[in-house]
Amino acid sequence: MTPNDGTGRTEMREPGNAPPAGNGLLAVLMLATFIVVFDTAAVVIPLPAILEDLGGTLDMATWAYGAFVLVFAVFLLPSARLGDRYGRRPVFLAGMALFTLASLACALAPSIAFLTVARGVEGLGAAMAEPAAFAMVNTAFSGKAKQRAAGAHRGAFAFAALSAPILSGLITWGLSWEFVFSLNVLAGAAVIVAGIRLVPDTRDDNGPRSLDVPGVLLGGLGVFALAFAVIEGTRLGWSSPPIVAFIVAAVVLLGLFVLNERRADAPLVDRGLLASRRFTAGNLARGLGEFASLGLFFALSHLLQVQLGHSALVAGALLMTIIAGAVIVAPVSESLTGKTDVRLLVIPGFLLIAAGTFWITLSSSHPGWLFFLAPLAIAGAGFGLQEDPTAATALHDVPPRRSISGRNISYVVYLLGITAGVAVVSGVWQSRFVANAKDALGEAGLPPAARDLSADLSSGGVSGDPAANITGPGADRLREIVHTAFTDAVGTALLSCVAVAVLGALVAVLLSPAKDDRSDSSTADGTTSD
Repeated sequence: MTPNDGTGRTEMREPGNAPPAGNGLLAVLMLATFIVVFDTAAVVIPLPAILEDLGGTLDMATWAYGAFVLVFAVFLLPSARLGDRYGRRPVFLAGMALFTLASLACALAPSIAFLTVARGVEGLGAAMAEPAAFAMVNTAFSGKAKQRAAGAHRGAFAFAALSAPILSGLITWGLSWEFVFSLNVLAGAAVIVAGIRLVPDTRDDNGPRSLDVPGVLLGGLGVFALAFAVIEGTRLGWSSPPIVAFIVAAVVLLGLFVLNERRADAPLVDRGLLASRRFTAGNLARGLGEFASLGLFFALSHLLQVQLGHSALVAGALLMTIIAGAVIVAPVSESLTGKTDVRLLVIPGFLLIAAGTFWITLSSSHPGWLFFLAPLAIAGAGFGLQEDPTAATALHDVPPRRSISGRNISYVVYLLGITAGVAVVSGVWQSRFVANAKDALGEAGLPPAARDLSADLSSGGVSGDPAANITGPGADRLREIVHTAFTDAVGTALLSCVAVAVLGALVAVLLSPAKDDRSDSSTADGTTSD
């Protein structure tokens, strides 16, 4: 997960008056954003420990992570619309209460299915709280205080994304995975108690008054159907009636969603913003970047811990190499954004992501931890190089009065990119592992346990560690076969991230600056980017 909240350095504004705000309110909004973003990024690291404790298969782990992000994405825009109409204070506080209670349920989860449902409720709470927090930063402050608040809010987002791998790894290693969610409970309770006293009620009296319910239903169900087909294709069979039905349903529902948005009086997605080539291409590139980022984190977290035997702390520390690469390069990228053609930053950035990720796919079946440092740093440098200019360019043409709407759409694309990355990497990973393992386990001379293992993989899905319970004669050979098949499958899955990164470089060609602002470093609201 890359440490940019989707605003680039564009300062958002919304018409309307709001009461003066102070440091207390800013602290509440920063903490709310921190725990939401932390939860989005952190749960990847403890997933292997969760599977070990609660049981389940890789597709279940994918749902345990993806339920949060998917629900978050689907309900963010309608929640923002409700806040604009009925007041952001009640939507924000209700969202934080829901998020906090769901986090407590996650910490107490007795099964992977229970955890997945609780994660979905967490996502709904996040969808209510996060857009309201962002809108209040831009309406409850004014002048220099607003600039300071916007910068601090972006800082909270970035710090959460930067610290999530190592902090969640430390908590899982030193305590247990439940305490990752307990942190949300403590922070959420603090936000609610302070927010009741400090959060003002702001709204947008000039925005749309109706909620696009058909758009919410069509879009949400369409995205869910597509995610289900990708994640469960291996377990149920890609040509099985359920998977075919879900693919057809996804195509039909998403097609109807597009038609609905083109005809609705108050569409969920602002059609005027999509008319901007840079807004559309910039957000598409941003989504592709998040696909590659979370796909990489998701696959490597499991590989490092389950197959290579590292602790959650070591896995988090190794994945921090990506963050380190991004942090080193990001200041250079930020200083050049607005001063040069962004394609000179974004295209090389995506190509570095592709190169670093491809390097990882060339590893042996038993790579040492030192092997990962260089390719992860290269990929991280790519993320740092493309992230800020992509986000800033996407919002460059957004008028000030529509800046909150533009940022919310960008946030949804960001979340959908995460969802797609985890779902596709998981689907390819499972599919290739089952195929590789069945081929290898079908060789002559293997003990009878090989046939049983092959049958289990075909019918029950891929468990967290498929070789964990292998015993008896030939067990070591079977474990090596499974390990090699699993590692090779991870490499194949990561090729999807490579392909998406290359696609991101191609999309970046559309980010060419307009003729009238090639030398203009101002942002959408007229402030300079320096």
